[in-house]
Amino acid sequence: MEELRADLARKGGTTDDWNYGLNLGLIGSDLDWIDARAIQDRARSAADNLMSKGAYLEYECYDARGRSQGRAVVKIRGWADPEKGLLEADHLAASDGYYQYYGESELSKGKALYHICGGARQGCNVHLHRGDRRELVHLERWRMINPLLMKEVEYLRRIAEVCMREHVVNFAPRVPEPVLPPRGGDIDASGIDKAVAEAAADDADYEGGERRTEEGRLQVVPQASRRGSPSSRGEGELWRLSQRHPGRLLKSGMKELERYLADRAGEGTSEDGWAQHKVMAYINQVILAVHPMQSIGLRNHRELVTLGTSLDLLMNGRLAELGDLLMQRLKALETSLTDQNWSAARHQELIPPVAASLTTLGERHRTARAELQQVKLKEALQKHKELSWARGQGATRSDMRREEEKKPAERESAMRKPRHESEESRRPVGQGTVRRVQIDDRPRQIMNEKVASQRSAVSSRIEGNSTELLDVMREWLRGENCGELTTSQSGALLVLMIHRSGTNLGNYLEKSTKPGSVAGEGGPRQRSLMPLPLWTDVQEELKKVLESGEYKRLAGSWAAKKQQKQKAAKAVRRSGLLIWHGLVVILLNHLWTGGGNRGRVHQGSTTLAQQRALERLWEVVKVFCDDASESKDKIPKSPSMGEWGNRLGDVKISYTGEIVDKAHKLTLAQVLPGLPPEGYGASVPLAELCEGELRERLEDPLSNLLPEEELPEIIPKPRTHADQDQWEAIVKVLHARGLVEPVEDPVKVKGLPIENGAFGVVKPGKYLEDERPVLRFIMDFRATNSVSRVLTGDVKSLTGAASLQHIVLPEGKVLRMSADDLVAAFYLFALPRGWSRLMCFGGPVAWKSLGYAREGRVRVGATVLPMGWASAVGVLQHAHRRLALRSPLRGGAGFLGRCEIRRDSVFPNLELGESLWSLYLDDTDLIEIMDKRLGKEMEGKNSEEQLRLRRAYEHWGIPISLEKALVRAKQAEKLGAVIDGDRGLLRAATRRALESLSLGAWMLRQEEVPRKALQVFCGKEVHTMQFRRPTFGIFDYIWKDISDGGPMVRLEEKSVEEILMAGMSQPLRFTDLRAKLHEVVTASDACETGGGMVYGGKLSAQGIKESLCLEGKRDYYPIEAVEPTDKQTILVFDCFAGIGGLSQALKLAGVEVNRLVVIEMDSSCRRLNLTRWPGCEVMLDIQKIKKSDLEKVMRSVPGLTGVITGGGSPCQGLSRLSSNRQHLDDPRSALFYKFGEVLRWVSELAAAMKIWDVQFVENVVGDDEDISEVSGELNRRPIYCCASGLSRVRRPRLYWCNVEMGDHESFGRGHTALYDIIEFNEKREPLEDVIDAGWEWPAGKADPSLCLPTFTRAIPRTKPPAEPAGLRLCDQETVGRWKDDLMKYPPYTYQQQYLMECKGEADKKRVASVTERERLMGYPAGYTLALHKKDPTNTEEEFRQQVAREAAIGNSFHAVKVACLLDLWLWTAGVRTDPKGASKIVEEWHQMMRTRRYNDEGLMEGTEVTHATSLSEKEEEDRLLQIEKPPGLMEWLRMSSRDGERLPDPKLLAARLVHQYLRRAEFRGSDVRLDLQVVYRPDAVARTTVDPRRWVWKVAHSYKWDRREHINVLELRAILHSLEWRARSATFHSCRFLHLSDSQICLAVLAKGRSSSRKLNRILRKIAALCIALNLYPLWAWIASKLNPADEPSRRYEPKDN
Repeated sequence: MEELRADLARKGGTTDDWNYGLNLGLIGSDLDWIDARAIQDRARSAADNLMSKGAYLEYECYDARGRSQGRAVVKIRGWADPEKGLLEADHLAASDGYYQYYGESELSKGKALYHICGGARQGCNVHLHRGDRRELVHLERWRMINPLLMKEVEYLRRIAEVCMREHVVNFAPRVPEPVLPPRGGDIDASGIDKAVAEAAADDADYEGGERRTEEGRLQVVPQASRRGSPSSRGEGELWRLSQRHPGRLLKSGMKELERYLADRAGEGTSEDGWAQHKVMAYINQVILAVHPMQSIGLRNHRELVTLGTSLDLLMNGRLAELGDLLMQRLKALETSLTDQNWSAARHQELIPPVAASLTTLGERHRTARAELQQVKLKEALQKHKELSWARGQGATRSDMRREEEKKPAERESAMRKPRHESEESRRPVGQGTVRRVQIDDRPRQIMNEKVASQRSAVSSRIEGNSTELLDVMREWLRGENCGELTTSQSGALLVLMIHRSGTNLGNYLEKSTKPGSVAGEGGPRQRSLMPLPLWTDVQEELKKVLESGEYKRLAGSWAAKKQQKQKAAKAVRRSGLLIWHGLVVILLNHLWTGGGNRGRVHQGSTTLAQQRALERLWEVVKVFCDDASESKDKIPKSPSMGEWGNRLGDVKISYTGEIVDKAHKLTLAQVLPGLPPEGYGASVPLAELCEGELRERLEDPLSNLLPEEELPEIIPKPRTHADQDQWEAIVKVLHARGLVEPVEDPVKVKGLPIENGAFGVVKPGKYLEDERPVLRFIMDFRATNSVSRVLTGDVKSLTGAASLQHIVLPEGKVLRMSADDLVAAFYLFALPRGWSRLMCFGGPVAWKSLGYAREGRVRVGATVLPMGWASAVGVLQHAHRRLALRSPLRGGAGFLGRCEIRRDSVFPNLELGESLWSLYLDDTDLIEIMDKRLGKEMEGKNSEEQLRLRRAYEHWGIPISLEKALVRAKQAEKLGAVIDGDRGLLRAATRRALESLSLGAWMLRQEEVPRKALQVFCGKEVHTMQFRRPTFGIFDYIWKDISDGGPMVRLEEKSVEEILMAGMSQPLRFTDLRAKLHEVVTASDACETGGGMVYGGKLSAQGIKESLCLEGKRDYYPIEAVEPTDKQTILVFDCFAGIGGLSQALKLAGVEVNRLVVIEMDSSCRRLNLTRWPGCEVMLDIQKIKKSDLEKVMRSVPGLTGVITGGGSPCQGLSRLSSNRQHLDDPRSALFYKFGEVLRWVSELAAAMKIWDVQFVENVVGDDEDISEVSGELNRRPIYCCASGLSRVRRPRLYWCNVEMGDHESFGRGHTALYDIIEFNEKREPLEDVIDAGWEWPAGKADPSLCLPTFTRAIPRTKPPAEPAGLRLCDQETVGRWKDDLMKYPPYTYQQQYLMECKGEADKKRVASVTERERLMGYPAGYTLALHKKDPTNTEEEFRQQVAREAAIGNSFHAVKVACLLDLWLWTAGVRTDPKGASKIVEEWHQMMRTRRYNDEGLMEGTEVTHATSLSEKEEEDRLLQIEKPPGLMEWLRMSSRDGERLPDPKLLAARLVHQYLRRAEFRGSDVRLDLQVVYRPDAVARTTVDPRRWVWKVAHSYKWDRREHINVLELRAILHSLEWRARSATFHSCRFLHLSDSQICLAVLAKGRSSSRKLNRILRKIAALCIALNLYPLWAWIASKLNPADEPSRRYEPKDN
C-alpha cells in the first residue's frame, strides 16, 4: 500500500486523493449493514441511494438449505432491472472456500444477477423467467464497502490492494481552472466596480461596531456603516467624541468624501479642499450609481437628497436656506403621518425633482391629458360597436343596460391591457371562449361555437394533457428569478404558479375569481358554512395578479407613481394580506369541495358565521405576513433559487429516510469557535447530578459492556475526518480544555481496541472571516455504541413545542416565557474516571503535542459527555432534570415535579395556576400565565423560579448564554416554534414558510426532482404542520413519490397540486391557545343504513362526582394502599395471565402498580385484560420472549424500585383429574421450563438494577415426581394453600416463591415432606351476597363449613372422557344431571349437596352459575363479560359465550387467596412495613362484592347508595353541587370556558372533564387514548373506552345514507356530520371539545390528520376545512361499540323484521 501511495504522490496526488480512493466517497452510515427483514421495502430505496457503477457490495451468503455460508463481495456493474431490483455485478471474493469456488464458476462473467430483496430471502417471489439460465442470488443483508474496510478483513485485503492500484493507475492530476474575466464585459473605467468591491470588503470587516485597520488595530466603525443594530458601547464612544470635539466627525467625513471624489476625477487632495466638495456630488456620482432609486425606493432617495442638500448649504454658510429646507421637510413628514400617504406631503418639500429632464412640468401635463383623451375615445368607439351589434340582434335598451351593469370590471381590465396583446394571446391555456357583452344566449352561442371550432385542434390537445401544462409552468418558472421574495411577493408568485399549473386547484382558483364567487352576489341561499365567500377586494387583487402576471412590483413602479417608500410598503402589505387571505379561503373551499371545474363556489349573501370565519382568517393572515421572528431582517425574504443546490448538497438521507448532516473534514480554525470557554470543559462532575441505577452505571464504566453473545460480528471502526497535522492541533486544544486525556490501555473487545472517529457538521449561520463555515465537533462513537448498553436516562421525558398545544389561555390572561440555555452543554459534564478507555479516538497523536516530555504516540479518549454517544441525550436530560428538581439546599432549583411539561406524564393542571416548566437537554423553559396588566408590568423581570435556577447554575459553575436568554418575554422562539404570549398563538415562523415556498418553487422548476429534495421538503412541512394537525391531509401522492420513486422523481399533476396546497396552507399552521373549552360532548355512530349523533350538554350525578374528585386530585375508585417504607414504583409481569387474576389480587392487596405487562396467547383473554386493566402492555408468546425484551421493559420504567412476576403455567399434564396425563412431557405443561427461564432472567436483571424482586409460580397439586421436578428446577420449596379457609369454594394449589414466608398470626403453618402448608381461617362470604337473585344453596345454608368443589374448565362434550374423575362415587341421578349438562364439569360437581335450587321450584336445580363463580373466585360479577367483543345475537352464541366465561374462571387464580399470599410475601421481603392482613383483605372484598358489579355493557356499577336509598338522580346531583368548591379553580374554569360567565356550576364541571381529557391527549396529536382513571402512558397502544355514564345524552339527529359505502367511510362521514351540526351555532366556534366514536380506524386517521385511503382522505380534507374555518380543536376519544349512546339513532333506518 505504501508503494501505491508513493506512486500516487509522484503523479501529483494529494492525501485527499489517496483518502478518496480508500473510502470511495462512502462515509458514516453509508457503510452500515442493511437488513431487508428489518426495513422491508425501504431496502430498495436504500440501494438506489448508495449504489453506483463501480461500487463494491458485501453480502451474507447462504447455501441451498438456508444455512449461513460466510460473506462475499461483488463489484457492481449497473442495474439490470431497477424496477425489480436486479443488479449486474462481478463476483470478487468470498470468505468461505466452497462459496468462493461456486462464485468463480457460476457467478462470474455475467452468469448471475443479484436481487435486492424487500424482506426475508426465503419469502422473496422474484424469479428469472424460464429461459434465463443465469443464477439469481437474493441479497437479504448487505452493505456497501470500500478499500478502507476491506483492509481490515482478511479475505478482502487482496481486493483492497487491487482497488487502490486501479485507483492509482486511473488517477489524473487536476488541471487548475482558468481565471475567467469578470462577468458583464469589460471592467468599468469609472471605478464604480472598485468602489463597490472596497465597500463590500469594508463591510465584511465590520463586526460588533469595530473593524481592523491595515496595522491590525481595532477601529470604531460609525453607526451608519454597521450592519444590524449598533452596540451601546459604540454609541457611547461616538457621543463622547462629538461632545469633546464638535465638528470632527463632519470634517473626517468630508475629508473621506474629498479623497474619494478627487480620486475619481484624477485630482490631488489638499489640506483645505475638503470644504469645497459638494455632498450632492458624492450622492449622485457614488451612492445613486451603486444604489439607484428603483432599488432603494422613493423615500430613501428623497432622504438622501435632503441630507446632501442640507450639508452643502451648511458648508456654504447659507443657514437661512438650510432652515427653510429642514422646516419644509418636517412639515412634509407631519403631513404624511396625518394622511397615511406621501401624495400630498411630497409637494411641501424644497428639494429638486426626482430626475433631471429637459421636458418641463407643463409639457408633461399636456402630454398626459392628450393620452387620456385618446384612451377615452377608443373606449367610446368600442362601446359604440358593441351596442350596434347588439341592436342588430334584437336586444332592447334595458337588456343592454343590464349587461352594462353586470360586467364593468371586465371592460376596465380590457382597457388596462397593452394594446398589442389580444384577448386570445392573454388567456391561459385551456381557458374558455372569448368574453364579450352577451345580450342573447342563442346568437352568442352560435358565434362561440364558430370560434371554438377554429381552435379545436389546439385547445383539445392542450386541455386534455395536464403534463404539457406542467411543462409550460416549469419553463416559465425557470425563466423567473423566484428567490429573495417577501411574504407578499411569495403569495403573488404562488397565485401565478397555481393558475399556470393546469391542475384542479388551478381551475378552481380561476373559477373562484370569476363573478358570482364573491360576497353579496345574488343566487340561492347557501345553508352550509362551506364554501366560504371571497371578499370583493380580495377577488379584485387576485384578478389583478393574474392579469398582470406581476409578483414582485405589487405596488407598481414607485418612480412612476411618485410614491414614498412608506406608502409603497403599505400598499405591498395590503396587497399581500389580500392575496394570502384569498389563498387560504380558496384552499379551504378546495379541500371541502374537491376543487376543479366541478367544485362549488360560494353563492348568495354572506352569513354571520361566514363573516366571522373570514375575519378570523384575516387576523391569522395579518400575523403571518407581519411576522419577522427567527429572522435578522425586518422583512424576512425567501432564499434564492441558487441556494437550494448547496443546501441539499450539505445534507444526506440515511437508508431509513432520516435527514442527516454531511460529515465535513475538521480543521482547528473551524472547530475552535464551537468549543467551550477555557476553564469550563469537564467542570461539572456528571455523576453527582445523577441518581439511582444511572449513577451506578456511570461510576462503573465496564459494567456497561455487552455480554459476548450480544456483541456484533464486526465492530465499526469510524475514521477521524482530519489531516494528521490538523488532528494534532485539535487534540492539543481539546486536551488543554479538559475534553480529552491520553489513554495508554484502551478497552479491547474481541482482542481489538475500541477506536472511534470524529467529524464536523456545519453550524448554521456561523462563518469565519475567510467565509469557511464554523463546524460542530462531533465525536463519532459508533464503535463504543456497538459494544455497550444504552443508558436511557430520562430520554422519555423529552418533549417538543407541540406539547404546548395543551395550554388553555383564558380571556384577560397573557403568557410569559423565560428561558436559559447552557453554553456547550455536552462539553461541561465530566464523566467519571475510566470512561476515556471506552471512548478512545482512532488517530494517535504525539505525546509532545499534549505537553508531555515523552516520545512516541498515544491515543486520546473523551472525558466529557460526548455528543455522538448513544446514551448522551438520556444522561444529559437526567442530570439537568435532577438539577432542576433538587432542593436549593442541595444545589438545585427546587422546581415542582407536578408543574413539569414532559412527554411521559399528564400535562400539568392549569387550574392550579402554577408556573410550568420543561427541559430539553440544555434548554430550560419557564411558562407563566398571568393577568394582562401584570404581564405588562413584569415583562423583562426575572421570575423567582428563574432566579433559583440561575443560582443553581452558578453553584455548579455552569455557564449560560445571556444572548439566548428570555426574561418573561411576550414572544419566544423555541424548538422550531413561535410562542406569542399576548395573542395566545403557537405557530411556525414565517421565515420557515418562506423557505418551504422557495424550496417548493425550486422543485417545480425541475424536470425531475431528487428524492432527497422531496424528503427535505416534507420534513420541513411536517415540522410546521404539527401545529395544525388537520393540514396533514394535504399530502397523499407525494408520500408515494418518496417511498416508491427512484433517486430522481418526476412530479406529476397530483404531487404538484399537493405542493401548491402546502404553500397555500402556510398561514394556517398555528394553534390558538385561547380556544375555549366547550362543555358539550358529542358522539357519533354509523351502520350500513344510516348514521346518528347524540350530545351530552349536562353531567350526570356520576359525572359531577368524578369532576369534584378530580378537583381534589382524588381517584374515583380509591385503593387503600398500605404505606411502604419508601415510595415504591412497581412493575408487574403477569405470565399466563388468563383473565388477570394476578392484577385483581394486587388490587385487593392494595398494591399500587405503575406498569403492568400481560403475557397471554388467547386473544379473548388479552381483550379482557386491556378492558379491565387499561394501560397494560401485552406480550403474546412467552416462548418468544428474550432477556433483552425484559430488560427493555424494566429499564423503561422511570425510578423502578421493584418487580413482581407471577403466573400459573398450564396444568393439563399435571392434574390428577386427567387419567392420561403426560406430566411435564405434555407440550402445554412443558411451558413451565420457559417460565422458569423467564423468572431467572428477571432475577438477574433485578439484581443488576439493585431492585427487589418477588416472583411466584402456581400450579395444581400433582404427583410427587412432578412436584419434585418443579421444586428442583426452581430451587424452591413450595407451600400448599387452599381457598377454603377464606371462601365457600375449594382451590388447593401449590406456590413456589423466591421469598420464604415469615410467620404471622393471620395464618397457621404445617409441614409435609414435599411442601409446607399455609392455612387461613377467615370469615367466608355471606351466601346472600354470592348466590344469584331467586336462587339458594340449601346444603350450604344448612352446613356453613361446606365448600363447593374446585372450579374447573367448562368443556361441553358429546362423549364422556376416559375415566371421569369421581364417577364411581356418583349415583344415577347425579350421572344423569352430568350428562344433561353436556358433561362440562367432573361428575362429582353435580352431586346434590353442591347444587343450587330455584326458590319456589325445588325441582329446578343447577350447578353454580358463571356470576356465582366470579364472586367466589374474587372477581366482581360480570367481570368476564369483557372476554367478548359483542353481545350474543342468538341462543347458540349466548351458550358459547357462557361456556367460555366459565372455562376462563376455571383456569384463573383465586384472587382473594393470592392477595393474602402476596401481602405476606411483600411484608417478608421488606417492601411493606406491616402486612395488610387477610382479615382486612377479606372484609374489603365482601364489601366490594356487595357494592360493585359489571353490567351487561361491561361498566362497573355501584349497587349500594351511600347516603340515602331513595335519592333520585336529580337529588343526588343537587347534593353534590352543594359541596363547597375552591373559588380559584371555578374562576379559572369560567375564564377558560365558552360563555363561562353565564355558565352554571354543572356546566363548568363538564368543562373540567373536557380539560382533563385535553391534559391526557397524546402529545403527537389530538387522540385521547386512555380514560381519566387510567395510569397515563404516552406510548399506550390500545385505547381504553370512555365511560359515557358521566353525561346525560340527547339525540341530535338521525339520518339515512343515500348510497352504500364501506363502514369506515360511513363512520367518518358521521363524524363530519357532527362537526357540521356544531357549525350551525356560533357558540361552538373557536373551542376545544370532546367527540366520541367507536371506530378505531377513524380515530387513528383523525389523530394523524391523513390516511392512505383516498376515500377517507377526501373526508378528512372536509373535516380539516371545517375545523380550520371554525377554529375548532376536537379531542377524539374511543368508546366501545356496546356503550356508544349514538348506536340507537344510527340504526333507526335499518329494515324492520316482519
